Amino acid sequence: MYNDYDLTCIFYLGIEIRKCLLLEEQFLYIDLYLDKIKEIYEDYKKYDNKNKSLLYSIHDYINNNESKLIDKIKDCFE
Repeated sequence: MYNDYDLTCIFYLGIEIRKCLLLEEQFLYIDLYLDKIKEIYEDYKKYDNKNKSLLYSIHDYINNNESKLIDKIKDCFE
């Protein structure tokens, strides 16, 4: 089960990945995307930096893992 912090991270990751990778205008299969974001969150937990705000920590993660993220979510977009 996810706690409130986990759910917040998953929500932010889902939004920020689409925004940072310029995918907001692309058609999205939301059910597939949610499953991929949950997988991504498991990887993100290793990078979560408690010395930064959650948003900055997520942005650092996205910037450092851009190609890996694109490969992981590419099937979620049409």
